[in-house]
Amino acid sequence: MFRIRFRGLLTHTALTGRQFVVLIRDARHRALLTVRNEDIIRTSTPPPETWDGPGVTCYSLVGTIRLDGIERGPVEVNLNGVPKLTEISDGRTVHRNVIHRTPSPDFLGFFDLDGGTLSIEDWYEQHVTFDGAILRCLPRTIMYGVSATADAVHFRIDGRYVAINPDAEVLFTNVDFFPPPSPMPPPPNEYGNYIKFFTDATFVQYPVESPHTFCPFGTKEVPRAQCKTAGNLGVRCSNNQYP
Repeated sequence: MFRIRFRGLLTHTALTGRQFVVLIRDARHRALLTVRNEDIIRTSTPPPETWDGPGVTCYSLVGTIRLDGIERGPVEVNLNGVPKLTEISDGRTVHRNVIHRTPSPDFLGFFDLDGGTLSIEDWYEQHVTFDGAILRCLPRTIMYGVSATADAVHFRIDGRYVAINPDAEVLFTNVDFFPPPSPMPPPPNEYGNYIKFFTDATFVQYPVESPHTFCPFGTKEVPRAQCKTAGNLGVRCSNNQYP
């Protein structure tokens, strides 16, 4: 089983009848595929842009992204509990670049899923609220698992590729990057970037941690090797879904 952990500013949607992931652009973020060095079989020449971490290599995620060497079919989706943009914003008209999956100043790229299962792996420890009143648990990590059909799974990134062991577990993130790609102060609310998903939205509610109440199935964050990231993942840098 090949597994991908999704973390950060990412929207899961089947808007066009096919499940895909939208990488929302933030000036201080970089989207990265993180792979353990022992799981890398080969790369294209030239490979995608890379950085090194402790025992891992990180590849820049941009443009059109897909997997080869996997079992094709419908994606089984179980994202109950993942916030829905239709419920936390007033946006109703989806940006045409999302519909057509076209990278732009607002969208780093789009990742097509095919087959496998998409579900929640873990949750933040504390309750959050989106409206100042109703407390809820918030997923931290979304897991995608799919069966491999070859001796390598090819992660194709905007015309280049990384060939990875078929039983590997990789990270797919869109989080703070240091030094930041853009030399500017951090935004007051990263989650506000999701307003770009629409052309008519005037607000997106963002999650706020409750300091005194805890999610009954929340857990501490599991440390994982990464490249030039900001450490623990805050609630305002979390996945959501549409619709």
